[in-house]
Amino acid sequence: MQIRGFDFLQPFPQHKEIDDAAQPDAPLQLPPGIKACPACGMLIEKIGGDDNVMCGCEARAAGGTYEKALKGGGCGHEFNFKSLAPVGTGRLGHPANAKQVLFFLDGEEDEYAEAGVDP
Repeated sequence: MQIRGFDFLQPFPQHKEIDDAAQPDAPLQLPPGIKACPACGMLIEKIGGDDNVMCGCEARAAGGTYEKALKGGGCGHEFNFKSLAPVGTGRLGHPANAKQVLFFLDGEEDEYAEAGVDP
């Protein structure tokens, strides 16, 4: 979905069945304009706007907020779509929330679970 030239999180459509037995270690080939969030792995489709995106909702410049992103099912991570460099809200070793599972260092997930934080 696009509003005023900015991006929204789009579900990734399945176009064909993948035969895991034929290519068990083959990396997932994503179509152009779709990348995985570096913090949580959710697939995000870029359809317009600048290169900054937010996982879970439209980019901050289009009215997206961290809270809106979490409600939308994303992790709220802001990053540059081309380089995947973080723009805000978490980085490797410093996750902003329990949904940013790819930013945890070994054992950190347990600390979130013990604190009662639900991803």
